[in-house]
Amino acid sequence: MFFISRIVIFVVNIGSILYLLKIGNAIIIKITCITIIINIITHFFRWMRRIAGDYFPLYEEAQRLDTMLAIHGGTQGIHTMGADQFQKFIEVHTYCFPAGLMLQMTSMMFSGIPELFPDLRLGWMEAGCGWVPYWMQRMDEEYEMRGEVEAPVLKRPPSEYLRDGRWYFHTESDERMLPQAISEVGEGQITYASDFPHWDSSYPDNIDAILTRDDLSTEVKRKVLGENARALYGLR
Repeated sequence: MFFISRIVIFVVNIGSILYLLKIGNAIIIKITCITIIINIITHFFRWMRRIAGDYFPLYEEAQRLDTMLAIHGGTQGIHTMGADQFQKFIEVHTYCFPAGLMLQMTSMMFSGIPELFPDLRLGWMEAGCGWVPYWMQRMDEEYEMRGEVEAPVLKRPPSEYLRDGRWYFHTESDERMLPQAISEVGEGQITYASDFPHWDSSYPDNIDAILTRDDLSTEVKRKVLGENARALYGLR
């Protein structure tokens, strides 16, 4: 099952999207983080037992068609991340978005997706970018200790794959860790997101907030506010 909104397809079921991917590279896929995590972790366990992964055809077609995939944070399926014990929405909303992306990235990284699909572009959405440097270091540490045995598909530390220019991260305009994230990931992989028309969006004020920052160069601002997004979505 799927829903189309302009050039965005909201995926509910993986089977229905594989045919649609064949119609051309104007398609953009947006997958809610919880939906893809539940299915993809199961698929990775199956894949390690030498059974074809459910999502590999999606990655293969997206790569072939030069179409980006967006991994989007969310609060659906909170029981899958232990968030069902929270009593308030503020707790769920704070926790689930970055935790969901960390969960998804860990699964995709150590299953070898960036090695198997080196030209696949991924956008990590709705949790900012401040968490990324920490998670890069965390994955590198685990890879150094156990990668040869438990992540044999990877040929390099995870942080090197993230710096290859194929995985992009959205930023909030007021993130204090934005300069550090740019330094670790690269100035070509951080994108502005308006979050319009969500209830917590500060658009259009968040554009001015980036333009008036004194810790970013004019060149970096230009990339964050436009060029990087065009590269992610293939709108060059």
